[in-house]
Amino acid sequence: MTHLVQASAGTSVRDAATIWQQIEHGVREACMMRGEGRAAEATALLQTALPPLIRDWSENSGLPGETCRAELRALFAKVQEQVAKAMVSRRSVLASIRADNVRAGTSVSGALHVNRRIPLDDVPDMLDALQDSERAAMAALGDYFSTPSSRSLATAVAG
Repeated sequence: MTHLVQASAGTSVRDAATIWQQIEHGVREACMMRGEGRAAEATALLQTALPPLIRDWSENSGLPGETCRAELRALFAKVQEQVAKAMVSRRSVLASIRADNVRAGTSVSGALHVNRRIPLDDVPDMLDALQDSERAAMAALGDYFSTPSSRSLATAVAG
């Protein structure tokens, strides 16, 4: 679970902005946890770590109570929308990668498929076909990972 720093009782109005950033981070983490199926962790964060921060922020922000509540509602709505969009994008990217892997000769599970018929007693041709299939799969992954660091990640995932 994300650890948020709690504000002290002597927090100034200037520190209210820092507390607000912690609240934003906590809300974003909770929404991400829910989206990842970690509802118990999200609930714990929302019920234990955030309430003291929200209380400190609202007491030290200098804003009326109704304005604080409105800002918090707006924050939750904005973050929930951002996380929902991110989850849809994630799902689309993963579906696209899986589809391209199937077209390139790899299955969703990562197993390689040979697209031509090879006699069972022709081991050298089998090995050549397997190498061709591996190269095609790595080329497909390389298209998605254009930076050197992400290419090494793709290599680690594929191998």
